[in-house]
Amino acid sequence: MNNDAWVTVAVLAMMMAGLATGFIRAPWVAVTAALMGLVLTGVLEPGQAFAGIADDAVITIGALLILARSLQLAGGVNVLLSRLLGPGASERHVLGRLVVPVTFLSALINNTPIVATLAPTVRQWALDHKLSPSRFLIPVSFAAILGGAVTTIGTSTNLVVSGMVARQLPEGGPFGFFEVTRVGLPAAIIGGIVLVVLAPRLLPERTVEDEGISVPYEFHARVEPGGRVAGSSVSDAGLRNLSGVYLARLERSHTAIAPVSPDEVLREGDVLTFVGRVDQVRDVTAIPGLVSTEHEHTETLSTERYYEAVVGPSSRLVGHTLKDVGFRSDYGAVVLAIRRSGGRVEAKLGTVRLRSGDVLLLLSDRGFGARAATSHDFVLVSAAGDHRDVSRRAVVGSSVAMVVTVLLAATGIAPVVNSALIGVVIVAVSGAMTANDALDALDLEVLLLIGASLGLGAAVEQTGLAGQLSLALESVGGVLGALGSLAVLLVATALLTEILSNQATAAILAPVAITLAVANGADPRAYAVAVAVVASASFLTPLGYPTNTLVYGLGGYRYGDYWRLGLPLNLVVITTALVVTGAA
Repeated sequence: MNNDAWVTVAVLAMMMAGLATGFIRAPWVAVTAALMGLVLTGVLEPGQAFAGIADDAVITIGALLILARSLQLAGGVNVLLSRLLGPGASERHVLGRLVVPVTFLSALINNTPIVATLAPTVRQWALDHKLSPSRFLIPVSFAAILGGAVTTIGTSTNLVVSGMVARQLPEGGPFGFFEVTRVGLPAAIIGGIVLVVLAPRLLPERTVEDEGISVPYEFHARVEPGGRVAGSSVSDAGLRNLSGVYLARLERSHTAIAPVSPDEVLREGDVLTFVGRVDQVRDVTAIPGLVSTEHEHTETLSTERYYEAVVGPSSRLVGHTLKDVGFRSDYGAVVLAIRRSGGRVEAKLGTVRLRSGDVLLLLSDRGFGARAATSHDFVLVSAAGDHRDVSRRAVVGSSVAMVVTVLLAATGIAPVVNSALIGVVIVAVSGAMTANDALDALDLEVLLLIGASLGLGAAVEQTGLAGQLSLALESVGGVLGALGSLAVLLVATALLTEILSNQATAAILAPVAITLAVANGADPRAYAVAVAVVASASFLTPLGYPTNTLVYGLGGYRYGDYWRLGLPLNLVVITTALVVTGAA
């Protein structure tokens, strides 16, 4: 390899190390450690390095983010899918009613808003029916990922590879709307069957003993001086048989009492720790003589509403405490409790360093949702026990925009980028969403990461690194044959996508796939499609894909829960891509 190729390898290694540590957000790792490193070392000219930011793929993704947000704000998707939830004959019956529509919708709409809209509804439905949400939320996320691989617009990863194919193989242009369908559709069908059949067997049932509650919150209340419950026993105060909530601990003068006897007499200043569902918080704080330990911080709120917010992987909150970031002043909200996968957070809230996937129980005013949406610190914000009113005008406008976009792109009347932009115009003219909502939908960090990934892909191609990696795979093919070298490439793609972002993995390995296909005398576009689909198939960890992160805390999952069901799905996707591509 030449010097530029070695520099590129070193930069990619530093990028992987930066992403693995998690100290710096992924977009900034891609820009600083990767693109800036490549520019400063002379591997790429600045124009080459940052050309991806103005690529058609980035523009298309931005437009599709706006269209997806318009449907999410309209509430139509949530209404449609919530009607599918009802008493089922079995868990598999319910899973079937979820997996099919989620897969279909994710082929047309960005899958993260779909899961963000549906996850709270599924979780609450499961709790109401005495079922564990952990049996349903990972399948919803995985179905959305599978659906995203069915069409070119289903996921940003497909669009990134489409843009790279258009650069390297200009005679064929970008992917057609259904070009990835030949691999994505059979993978989605087989994967959907695997989800319905295996999820009840392989996913854990996260519950609290005898409570029927899935990974509840822990929250604290203080006995007020002169209050009605001071001097009463736990039983006489009505704290023994609360619905969906139980008294777990009592703290008195720095002494903890657990378990708490029903005959224990409550004293002024006692701090009671309750464990239970978010929708039961009001029942505890409404008891005369009990007040939340955060009460002094909520008195300034003009109206109070409970929210659940899931911390995103690129959030500035990750690695910091609430006090460090000035959460209360920045968001105008008070954190009442933190739920972390696999258990509750029992430490003092202000000292807890937040992690991606943590679920925060908040008390704020009605404007919190709008404020949080502009920050991109959360992958989900939902008002507990609240349902957004559905605007008929917004539903019609956003639905027409999406239908027109899909029809124009699918029939080839207009390129994908033009079709998406036309959809945005329809949204704007119909008044389906405001200009501020559209700007909020543009996740600049995601767009920056995708643009930077395209620059990395250009470096892999131009330095000859793609050719070197292809030669290495050809040597494997000398032993295993052409199909064997493709299998090694796809397995490497599946593993790398769990470390890097899906887009970065696809951008780095798409040039390798094209070079390998030419060497094997195969269709380079087919190889590129295979890499795009497998790069999207991130099922092994909660951090590999945004939808996985989103359900991590809500379902009370542990890190290892994902690979149980994810490994069979990975094998399905890799095998399908291998068989279909090998037969092309």
